[in-house]
Amino acid sequence: MSRENTIDVSQESVDLFKKEDMVAFFDFTFNCRDSGPVDGLCKISRPKAGQSSMNYFSLLFIVDTPDREIEEQIQKVTGRLNEENLRASLGGMPYSVLMPSVSVREKICIKQVDIILEAPCQAKVFITGKLFPAVLSITGFSSSGLIWWQEKEPVAQSSSPPQENLIERIKRSLFGH
Repeated sequence: MSRENTIDVSQESVDLFKKEDMVAFFDFTFNCRDSGPVDGLCKISRPKAGQSSMNYFSLLFIVDTPDREIEEQIQKVTGRLNEENLRASLGGMPYSVLMPSVSVREKICIKQVDIILEAPCQAKVFITGKLFPAVLSITGFSSSGLIWWQEKEPVAQSSSPPQENLIERIKRSLFGH
């Protein structure tokens, strides 16, 4: 493959993340055979308005994997989030895409699952009522619950003139400007 045909997976992921809005996240724990409980985090996002013609939610699982056994277990467990199992739990869902896993510095495993829906839905209702319970049921994860991501509210623009900052006041007092 020539250099111009080489795909930079990291850059592709960054570009994709820029086109998505984070909706919620949750912590999870699962029991690994010999290693005991393993903790992770799952980010739930969807495309930003106008960025995609598809209606989907993206689940990004991030797990500390200090050894190969834990990495293999997370692959196996997240692999259960396939079309057949998700369709049985969610209904009306034509596709799921299990993305290849990425290991970062051989200590963190990242697994992405995209869930493509037939029709738009209200995010909070779908995630709370269907998606979150389905993920926990299919994977056997336990969680302390969903945390909703909230964008900062826009600050109202003031119609009054801008206030003079400290540096400007000092300059004015020293130099008379």
